[in-house]
Amino acid sequence: MKNLDQPASPTDFQPQDCGFIGIDSNAFALCEFNRGLTKRERACIDLRIPESGDAELDALIEKARRKEMAAKAMQGILANPTGNQEPEGAEPESVIEIVVLVSTRFADALLAELERTDG
Repeated sequence: MKNLDQPASPTDFQPQDCGFIGIDSNAFALCEFNRGLTKRERACIDLRIPESGDAELDALIEKARRKEMAAKAMQGILANPTGNQEPEGAEPESVIEIVVLVSTRFADALLAELERTDG
């Protein structure tokens, strides 16, 4: 892809326009915010691939991936009518904790395998 470092959604905003925003401490932040995401950053967010080159953004993408995979694992566990019945005498809270733990472990295992195989 060409121009990976260029904005994905360019605007008419120019850096020299920063002087008109204000002279307070937020002026630079507003200018930086208006530059938009690069094509690579936008693609990494959309595809949930933490390879944007920005460590902070990559950490957020990784966190979102983990939550999404854990939610999908939990959805699959709860959709199984025979596998999610409470054992006799079990407290409902303990069953919920088990489902949450197993879902998170499935997500972590899948992410580790994807990382290992560069998938």
